[in-house]
Amino acid sequence: DVEKLRGAQLMEETTGQQWMVRPRRVSDVMEVYTPTVYNKGAEIVRMLHDLVGPDAFRTSLRTFLQKFDGQAATVLDFIESVEITSGKDLSQFERWFAQPGTPTVSIEQLPTASGSTLKLRIRQELPSPPTASSSPQPLLIPLRLAVLDRQGNAVRAEEEVELVDMEREVEIDGVPGQAIVSVRGYSAPVHVEWRRAQQERKEAHQGWEDWELGVLMVAETEAFAKWEAAQELFRRAVIARATEEGGTSEAETHLVAGIRKCLADPRIESGLCAKIITPPELGSLGETVWSPTGAAKYGPVDALALSEAVLGLKQHVGALLSAELTSAYMHQHKSDPDDGAQKWTASGVGSRLLKNACLGYLACSQDKDLRSLGIAQAVGDGCMTDVLAATKAVVAGGWEHDKNLVLDHFYQEHAVKDEVLRNKFMTLQDPNNAFFNPYL
Repeated sequence: DVEKLRGAQLMEETTGQQWMVRPRRVSDVMEVYTPTVYNKGAEIVRMLHDLVGPDAFRTSLRTFLQKFDGQAATVLDFIESVEITSGKDLSQFERWFAQPGTPTVSIEQLPTASGSTLKLRIRQELPSPPTASSSPQPLLIPLRLAVLDRQGNAVRAEEEVELVDMEREVEIDGVPGQAIVSVRGYSAPVHVEWRRAQQERKEAHQGWEDWELGVLMVAETEAFAKWEAAQELFRRAVIARATEEGGTSEAETHLVAGIRKCLADPRIESGLCAKIITPPELGSLGETVWSPTGAAKYGPVDALALSEAVLGLKQHVGALLSAELTSAYMHQHKSDPDDGAQKWTASGVGSRLLKNACLGYLACSQDKDLRSLGIAQAVGDGCMTDVLAATKAVVAGGWEHDKNLVLDHFYQEHAVKDEVLRNKFMTLQDPNNAFFNPYL
């Protein structure tokens, strides 16, 4: 779960707490119960699936379970099983468990003499923990690269690259001018930075252009790359609102166009569409602006300013796309299955995700009729997932009368009867987690 990893583990590291996934010594039991051990550790094990392929991974898992059934085993035992089955040397891979911190992978496009050759320099930059006695060693990092043209069409087959040294260069032939490089799949728990040759760009480390992200958001066929492009546009649009005089940034323009096209595209599964049109949590935005790098770039940014920028962005998007959002909401609302068993199928869950994502915009609207959709769902007799989502959307919408109405109803009808829902009621007071983050 990339959202959980970024919202907890990566954010934990930006505050200066860098843990090993497999600590050598434990002075406090809480060092074991960290997002690094649980979330990052699970993601590292998942990397083996990409490194050796699904067939070898499944065979290795069966072998491991048969050999260690009923015994205490370690992750190194599992890696040994994968090595034996796949024949791949994973000694370098084991460094992931011993080196703390999150690497940054920079991908820089280099100038070439041929107009049809794309040359990339890929480099891994490893953090140095304050107490490290030696320099960190290069990690084994798998990457999946795709090349698209300006219209979003794939110009050649996906490239699978393994970065085993600190730096390597890759040449891809048959690429048209102004191609867009897409990093597909969350193939490793790393930060990825895209850099173009400095003579082609005023700011060497700016990353993908806004229009490039707009193309990836709409045209990419790989789910993670599509979602990641949308998340980056969201981050840029929100930060521009929080740190500048406001108004519509170029990133916001491309974001609005992308949301409109994604809502209209029947090929996009409902659950994925919901993820694409949902703004990042405050923790993810905080990772961008409150980390040492972000603080140097943006200066002090208040948490409430970020929260207000998110609200302003949602109000703007909701006003421009009210017809599209309402249509999507009503369609998903009608198609949401009434049968209990069907509600928890992938399509049923996806339908509710998209319905509630649309509601997050409509609940911010100046139009009372649109806001009434959220109120009706919050006080209705739907499943608790829908009730909570609608209540959160209305509270985050910022309209005091609507907020008090749904909170009073939730407390009287649900919270007084159930301790778990009383805790939910407390979290609903701060739906954007503006006051619950490790940076304050």
